[in-house]
Amino acid sequence: MEALNANFDLSTMFFVNALTCALSTLCFVAVARHQPHGPVRTSLAIWAGGNALLALGFVLLQLPYGPEGFPHLTLWANLTVDAGPAMGLVAANAFFGRPARENWPLGLALAIALAQIGYGLSTATHYDWVMMLLGCLTRGSMVLATARVLWRHADAEQRGPARMAAMFHLIWAGVLALRIMVLLDGDTSDAALEASSIMGLTARFMLTWVIAICLLWMIARQLNAQLIQHATRDPLTGLLNRRVIWEAGLARGNRAAAVILLDIDHFKAINDRWGHGVGDRMLVMVARQIAATVREDDLVGRIGGEEFLVLPAATGAEQVATLAERIRTAIAGATLSLDEGGTLQCTVSIGHAQGQGGEGRWDRLVAQADSALYTAKRDGRNRVVADATPEPRAAVHQNARVTPIAAAVRA
Repeated sequence: MEALNANFDLSTMFFVNALTCALSTLCFVAVARHQPHGPVRTSLAIWAGGNALLALGFVLLQLPYGPEGFPHLTLWANLTVDAGPAMGLVAANAFFGRPARENWPLGLALAIALAQIGYGLSTATHYDWVMMLLGCLTRGSMVLATARVLWRHADAEQRGPARMAAMFHLIWAGVLALRIMVLLDGDTSDAALEASSIMGLTARFMLTWVIAICLLWMIARQLNAQLIQHATRDPLTGLLNRRVIWEAGLARGNRAAAVILLDIDHFKAINDRWGHGVGDRMLVMVARQIAATVREDDLVGRIGGEEFLVLPAATGAEQVATLAERIRTAIAGATLSLDEGGTLQCTVSIGHAQGQGGEGRWDRLVAQADSALYTAKRDGRNRVVADATPEPRAAVHQNARVTPIAAAVRA
């Protein structure tokens, strides 16, 4: 401790940490300014606020205290520093979209802070080991809670940097635990307390940048995943967009391939009667029914207004026909709740085709499925029709009763 105290001055470490936290605040603010409103921007703003509070607390700890300066300044400065890790917990939960109840460790921090206030107001001592102990307990509990959130709730894209940030939070918690052990060791002289503070501030200085870099790396991975999402997914339904599903079909090459095309029946009537908002919700409902029905290896995309395309992994005629019928049945049985009361249903017409891949084969395969879809529409809708075969009746799956869209509204 004495060697550490000889090389570092407490006031200097306060200044260095204040500067470091201020710079990391500016980094978070700069990144947040270019983000749309959402969890990422909110979490960046909270992380920036937490680092700003740390910087402010370190500045306050350098001001004069006592009767000639500001009474109880050390107490309020330490509470300001303690608020920084607490905001870090809130920011981590906001980033991962966790509910507000996940911030329950703040209750523990508040209880310790109240004890710290009660004790601090009763003493004018600048360096008091009880106050320092309570501060370490507050920060340690928040740092551990933040590490837990970062470790448990990151998805595959964020997991690497998030868990690295969690590990450095654990190191920070370990340093605070070491300080607590030093404080409980029995030596509460000013020199020992100052050396303990310098040890904590030195570790905090090194960890500030490492944690900030890990968090910004995690956010960069999240933004990259969002860019990929925007480039490959339909913004309304979340299915693959036309370009991606088309390229996937072309990539089948000379392998056997199958195509299922489906179109919502009377969709224009839905938009005209109920409005485009209900129409959009209907598209989302249909997309969810398709995604829930297909197999994991099947690809699903939205290729037009109310038209969807499925690329089944299994390309046998019977397998494709069975899958198409399952999709039709699932959509026909789904209901959409209306804001004004009642429910709305819809049906789909489906055409499918299968064959060998090859040069130009993909376009012909889609054209054959589209022709079968046209036949399903012409023959009454709400049915599955296969590409033209010598025995077309064997490839048709039809409801016993075709329900018009007007009959789909339930009071």
